[in-house]
Amino acid sequence: MMTLCFVTMVLMYVRFAQFNNGFGNFQRHESGTFLSALTAQADKDRYILLIMIDVGFLDMAINFYEASLRAHHVDNFLFVGIGRKICQIFQNMSVPCFHYVNDSTSGKASSFGERDFFRKMNYRTDMILEALEAKFTVIHTDADVAFLDNPVKDMKVIASDLYRNNCKNLSAENSL
Repeated sequence: MMTLCFVTMVLMYVRFAQFNNGFGNFQRHESGTFLSALTAQADKDRYILLIMIDVGFLDMAINFYEASLRAHHVDNFLFVGIGRKICQIFQNMSVPCFHYVNDSTSGKASSFGERDFFRKMNYRTDMILEALEAKFTVIHTDADVAFLDNPVKDMKVIASDLYRNNCKNLSAENSL
């Protein structure tokens, strides 16, 4: 299931890469700093929940933090900001947020189909790929969902079961 989500995001990235060309209104962060933020927030098994946000969805992001993360004791998360202002707001609330990229449209909500939306989705894909390349297990979520429990413990069980089953299958194939 997670693989399907990741493949879908990569395909979306490839399909809409054309929308990322010709935009000079963003500036990427220094990757070492992002890696430090990931390391500081991930759990001991390097699981990290990433939520990309911008000021256009501030109320939704605060609600997600209060009702889903804090309420269910999810500690290994990092809000990843498009624009500095959103992270300043969250850091003033003592909520972990890393300023990932500047974008001139970070102060307004973007809708599916708009060029701004696809550019922001490319930032999200870059963020996830960067964390995966650094050997983190990434659980990405949007802020417009509600957790009924801490999802990390279930994800670890699923990942463990998949690993065990794959090892058994490889063992069986090798013995033939």
